[in-house]
Amino acid sequence: MQRIAAGDLTSRIIIEQKAQTPRATGPGYTESWTEWGRLAAKVHPASGQERFEADQVQDRALYRFTVRRRTDLTADMRIRWNDEIYNIRFIGLTARTEQFMTIDAERGELD
Repeated sequence: MQRIAAGDLTSRIIIEQKAQTPRATGPGYTESWTEWGRLAAKVHPASGQERFEADQVQDRALYRFTVRRRTDLTADMRIRWNDEIYNIRFIGLTARTEQFMTIDAERGELD
């Protein structure tokens, strides 16, 4: 992992998780996203590409978010940053002695 200092974590990201609410009418649940927490992060693009789908150009971009090391984040969560959604694709596991960790996330709503 690259050298990073706490002062490099200049962006604020929101971690969201799915919540299930029982439906008011009938059986089943309604799913929605709720705020789980806010973290300081260093954000940079990792890669990007364009693809043609349904007569539209769709751009895909993978971003890397560096945050203080945590053990309570999962790939089922997502990130909200700069009013955009980033679906978590990979959480870099780090040794207990590491201070920071990386999260790779793809920009865009889930299909």
